[in-house]
Amino acid sequence: MIKKYICFIFLVLTFLSTSYAQYGSRVTVKGKIVDNKTKRAVEFANIGFVGAAIGTVSDVDGNFSLSFAPGLLLATDKFQVSVIGYEPQIFSKNDVLKQVGKDFFISLKAKQYSLDEVIVGETKRTKSTVGDLDYDDRIIGYWKDIEGLGGEITTKIKIRRKNTKLHNLQFKVLENGADSLLVRVNVYDVNHYGLVGQNLLSQSIKHTISTKQGLVSIPLEDYGIYVHSNIIVGIELLKVYGRQIGFSLAGSMSKGTSFIRYKSQDHFKPVENTSMAFRLDVSNPARKGSGPEKRDIPSMITLYWDTSTVHKNRNLESEIALVSDLLKKTKEAQVDVVKFAQGYEETKTFYMHKGKAAPIISYLKNTTYVGSANFENLTRPELKENAAVILVTQGQTVISKITPSFPCPVFVVSSNYDANKKSLEDLALFTDGDFLDASLEDKKDLIKRYTHFIEDRPVQELPTSFASGGVSYQGKQGEIKLQGAKVTLQNSFRTAETDVNGSYRIAANPGDILEISFPGMENQAIKVGERGRNNVKMIATYDVLDEVILTSKKQEKVLVQTTQGLRNEDAVGYKNNLIDEKEITAKYTTLGQVLRREAGVEVRLDVFTRKEVYIFPRTFYNSIETPQPPIIVIDGVIYNQTDATELPQLDMQNVKSINTNSSLIATTLYGSIAAGGVIEIKTKTGNTTTKAAKKKASALATGNTYTEQVPVYENARAVSNTYKALQQGSSLEGSKEVYFNLLKRRTNPGISFYMDAYNYFKDQDAQFTERIVTSIIAVAPENKQALRTATFALQELGLDDKVVSVVKHIKSIAPRDVQSYLDLAQAYDSNGDYQAAFEEYKTILANQLDGVNFESIQETAENELRRLVKKHKSKVSFADLPQSLLDVSFSKKRRLVFEWSDPSAQFEIQFVNPEGKFFTWDHTMYKNQEVMASQLRTGTLVKEFELDDLSQGKWIINLNYVADSAITKTTPFLTYTSYEDYATDTEKKKVKIIPLAQITSKVTIDNFIINSSNYEN
Repeated sequence: MIKKYICFIFLVLTFLSTSYAQYGSRVTVKGKIVDNKTKRAVEFANIGFVGAAIGTVSDVDGNFSLSFAPGLLLATDKFQVSVIGYEPQIFSKNDVLKQVGKDFFISLKAKQYSLDEVIVGETKRTKSTVGDLDYDDRIIGYWKDIEGLGGEITTKIKIRRKNTKLHNLQFKVLENGADSLLVRVNVYDVNHYGLVGQNLLSQSIKHTISTKQGLVSIPLEDYGIYVHSNIIVGIELLKVYGRQIGFSLAGSMSKGTSFIRYKSQDHFKPVENTSMAFRLDVSNPARKGSGPEKRDIPSMITLYWDTSTVHKNRNLESEIALVSDLLKKTKEAQVDVVKFAQGYEETKTFYMHKGKAAPIISYLKNTTYVGSANFENLTRPELKENAAVILVTQGQTVISKITPSFPCPVFVVSSNYDANKKSLEDLALFTDGDFLDASLEDKKDLIKRYTHFIEDRPVQELPTSFASGGVSYQGKQGEIKLQGAKVTLQNSFRTAETDVNGSYRIAANPGDILEISFPGMENQAIKVGERGRNNVKMIATYDVLDEVILTSKKQEKVLVQTTQGLRNEDAVGYKNNLIDEKEITAKYTTLGQVLRREAGVEVRLDVFTRKEVYIFPRTFYNSIETPQPPIIVIDGVIYNQTDATELPQLDMQNVKSINTNSSLIATTLYGSIAAGGVIEIKTKTGNTTTKAAKKKASALATGNTYTEQVPVYENARAVSNTYKALQQGSSLEGSKEVYFNLLKRRTNPGISFYMDAYNYFKDQDAQFTERIVTSIIAVAPENKQALRTATFALQELGLDDKVVSVVKHIKSIAPRDVQSYLDLAQAYDSNGDYQAAFEEYKTILANQLDGVNFESIQETAENELRRLVKKHKSKVSFADLPQSLLDVSFSKKRRLVFEWSDPSAQFEIQFVNPEGKFFTWDHTMYKNQEVMASQLRTGTLVKEFELDDLSQGKWIINLNYVADSAITKTTPFLTYTSYEDYATDTEKKKVKIIPLAQITSKVTIDNFIINSSNYEN
């Protein structure tokens, strides 16, 4: 059965679960557009804020009215008025706001077109049809909202020959709910990035569509439109006649590229692999002869040779043989060979005579393959008409995008069965070149495509075989489906994870071996069968709570509630809240009355004893089984609310201070008894002790006094064999040679191999190090753990733009993992794209995406958002934020953030305070099953802590890796970031990337002294 795919192209701005009220009050600007000389009205001019999806068009009398919320806009946003035939007018946001309540009178100056833009056609011309010739009613583009004036649907159309005249535009209407629509036809050139370029028209072409269903043809012949290369054709909505619109167009069966913009003056947004079925009747100058038209033989060739890591296993002989044949056909030419990869480019020029290409072939054979492909710099705008490009690549890329950015034909050569053939074909065909599959036996056809214009044919995509099945284990309550189990194709980086039903699907062939792992379970392996499901039963290595990992529908609600509770356990980093004696006035007679006024504290009534219980909701649910309230410490004496000990009667006017603390400090001071937090009360007389209370005082230090001698990580970490081998190089170049030799000998090196090399070279050669790190991206483009490890290194190298690209890709392959949203926001922030970061943080805090629960990362997102707004307030549209997030005094004395690459990595973080007390946060299935299971479900890979002003003195941070035999296939990495004076002008940041497998016993990863001087901002 063919699956029905529908592409919805919305030409309406939608706000998800928000209202304009959030962005401040709306204003309306009204005015008129006129010709500056004749003073006549300019109809259907495009009006709006550029790229903001806030726009409209003027009516037939030149009048317009535009309502918007200023809070949605940045101070730098520009207001533009433009229309074909006139020079555009640009105004600032403030200029426009000054016109509110007035008549905004705008005059446009007519644009002068030079005579050489008019082309006279030949008398004899051949007619043909170009564009998408097959309609597909399952793919639609439509206008939905009557307010989307100026919105536009466009698609790319390939133009093979120069001096092509446009006669008619045709498309198929599937539905038209309006009485009629007025649209404008636009014809754009394709810029060097393959996107919408300049409008080629010198006059407006308007057309009224009244057809309810069927073909529509818009005549263009009388407008004398001549084009010479590929174009983008669109229809723009100008006016709706009637009360509704409901207008949709048929798409195409071919996988082209369309572009949409939602409203007037908005930016165009590409819709990949989707083409609207626009076709053009055209004519070209008649040519002599029959058969395929010959191409011009180029006299200048740029030969791009991809040297990325994945290319070392390609069919090199076939590719070199084909390239040699192409050069022989060229005969006389200057050939610029460009070897390229991420962080690497080497160019050498050859002058070829009589097709003798031996020196070129020899140079290509002498190539080393390191890094990821980088297509960003593959543009040669200086190339002339007699030039051509030969690009030899597999086309697999995460960091950069393949775009047709050449003014000459591009011939793509590839021999890999898993090449990115769709993108490569688009690149070739939209530059009038061709895709040449070197793995095919018929080389004559490939060479003819280089010398002649041959009719396009789809590239051959090999079918992908998949294995599917379920992962479960036999629990005490029966068979338990495991969500978050990792399924890995043996000896590869290809992985999949089980869903809420314990099911997985992974690209694999019959006979392949799949390895399945889950924290707390023994590693399992299974051979993929010819048919049927490949199910796996896991065996627990120790007792695992069924309630923690059970994912059946019956118990899913319990687990969701657990996840929400665990979020509060995770958030252990808040400051103390001090209530001093001045705030405890005579009206307060009980402790409950005082605590009720504090944010983050709840006063409840015990249903059995009818006594008050004081809790911190954010730490109350440390355990599903036994919710834990804070301890109460009065003048140094501990009272536990969970037993029968009664608090002494407190005279509230004798209380000097009350300190509510739910942070890490509570646990380091009082041990695990304070896991629910602490309420510290100091009296003026210091005399409230009872007999029962004195008996409990020893709990202060029970079990958490630090007496160990732990080595420093840098001195104690294990040195890998790779690192030792690189040290044997007599020089930098010698070590590189060692690296290349190691790479040649290893068929499938793991992530640790690349990261060991990264650590060795990072302080010696930045570009070579970049190539090493991006090799991870090249060999494991779909492995999110490997990709996240690469982002750790890219961040350390300061390559923030690359981090953005990689995290976007991670988000696309793991859209339900909350960490990818947080990582993308932080990457945008580091890269200076503050508004994009701002929007991602707001998405996390709103927590309204279907199937994604952001609660586990909201504390971190809020801290990052508040820092962003404090430091870059003028660069974000902050009007919709509550005042609590706009606090300019926001800062944190010491903020510690731990991030890791693999959710199944098991480790312990130990904090030792200046008093010699410690607290350990466990990320292990043995001790913290709830947290581990929750993070596996949500994709959470971050934990943060805050130290405050009660913690002055020396702190020690220790780390212990708890190796699990079930997860040794992918080496997990951890990043430790320490912020001092976070979100202040004196902020300091220290980052360490730690390969957990190199930790064989507990190590100290940081120690620092906090004193009063640290707190002076």
